[in-house]
Amino acid sequence: MTIRAAAEMTLTDINDAIVSGEAPLTPTIDLLWMDSSVTPNVLRRWDGEKWVSQTLDIKEADPEINGKIEEAITVANNALIESSINHKPVFDKMQPSEPVEGDTWFKIDEETKTIVGVYTWNGNSWVELPLDYNALRVGKLSAITAELGDVKSGSITGAEFVHNINYKDIDDNLYTGIVKMNDDGFNSTSYLPTGVGSAVLESIISTLGGYKVAQKLIDVAGESSLGNSILTSKSLQFNENGNIKLSIDADSFYVTEWQNLILNSGYSTAESNTPQYRIICVFGIRIAFFRGQVQKSTAWTATNNAFASVPFEVQTTKTAMAYAPTNKASGGRVHASSSNAMGFIPAETSITYFALNQLFYVLD
Repeated sequence: MTIRAAAEMTLTDINDAIVSGEAPLTPTIDLLWMDSSVTPNVLRRWDGEKWVSQTLDIKEADPEINGKIEEAITVANNALIESSINHKPVFDKMQPSEPVEGDTWFKIDEETKTIVGVYTWNGNSWVELPLDYNALRVGKLSAITAELGDVKSGSITGAEFVHNINYKDIDDNLYTGIVKMNDDGFNSTSYLPTGVGSAVLESIISTLGGYKVAQKLIDVAGESSLGNSILTSKSLQFNENGNIKLSIDADSFYVTEWQNLILNSGYSTAESNTPQYRIICVFGIRIAFFRGQVQKSTAWTATNNAFASVPFEVQTTKTAMAYAPTNKASGGRVHASSSNAMGFIPAETSITYFALNQLFYVLD
């Protein structure tokens, strides 16, 4: 069969909006046209004479969404009001005029173009706001001077502290020098006057590792006046030409507290002078010293009267003896034996007590 003609028909709901960049040519009343020639697109309606732009009432279309929109508008308006009351931070070299409590002023140095202070208006005056150290986290700080006051906690490494000495005392003597401290230690070099018309001495003090101290006193000829001395954590060393001439250990000098001597049964303290002992160490030589007075509850015998045992701290391998005064003109002999017994032999048995004050001996 031969086709003689062809045609096409489009069915359109007159309630549908026509989307086009141009107005429909033969509109009917209430026809909706979405004008796509503008951005955003505008919905228009034909009222019989002209195209009228349409609006949507959100409150009626979706009350829930409308409520959220109203809430957002209220928050935005409040923020706008608050921002108008609390002014924005001011960056200026001069104080802001007519400030409001809570305003912030960043004081600017016009020459360096830097912030030299941060202040807040408390209603009566500008109060400086200190910066927290966490706000200064920068890679490098340089060319800084500051009045630090008391610095607490924290640590500084890789730095050198230098202090120049320039001091004149009441006698018009001038002290000059320099003090340096860095990670390697402490060094002080100062020139010290020794009096009117006398030579000036140079004092050099150094530490290494925080525990060793070397000190020199050098005269104007550059020669050491007192030699070199080194103080460590355990000893004091005196050197000459690099050789140790004298080394004094901390353990070489000490004194113990007086300890009560425990008396055997039948013996007691006389005249409230408690029998005691102590150790005094001088240049490493330990010496036991005794003091106090001993009396006996029964009569003294002419032979040995064992009144105590030698305390463990002062025991000796060689018997030590000494003269012991008594309450009479005649004395006696007191001893500390190698068998760790202490005894007394009186010259006459009619005495009342004897004294230990003259007994001392070198410990092995």
